[in-house]
Amino acid sequence: MIQASFNSFVLVGLGGALGAMSRYGLTVLTGYFNLLNITGTILSNTIGCFLMGVIFQYVFNLSLESTNNILIEQNRLLFAVGFCGAFTTLSAVMLELHKFSEVEEYFQAFIYLFGTLLTALLCFYLGIMLVDYLIKLNK
Repeated sequence: MIQASFNSFVLVGLGGALGAMSRYGLTVLTGYFNLLNITGTILSNTIGCFLMGVIFQYVFNLSLESTNNILIEQNRLLFAVGFCGAFTTLSAVMLELHKFSEVEEYFQAFIYLFGTLLTALLCFYLGIMLVDYLIKLNK
């Protein structure tokens, strides 16, 4: 792993800015279609977990084939830490769970929480499987 440097912070910041703008864009888009307020959060978390799976597997495979640890770390910082860190919104999930509990909609809160976690986990592994499939396809 490379030491934290100015370049590391720039990569995380750039990825974070792109992730935050993408997250906001997704919220605007779901609002445009008059979907539930939580739809943007659900989508960002599931898409973000899928992307994290893709990035994880890509960086893992890159580490097997490359001796350039700096490139591997730069990809991790830009995409996993920066972009996905800003794009996924666990804090927003917690806020929305709190809103459900305020109006005593505990069953909806339960379904929302476990639905989010289950789809996020599923999408994470789908991302891993996609990268493995594409690597096998290109060999």
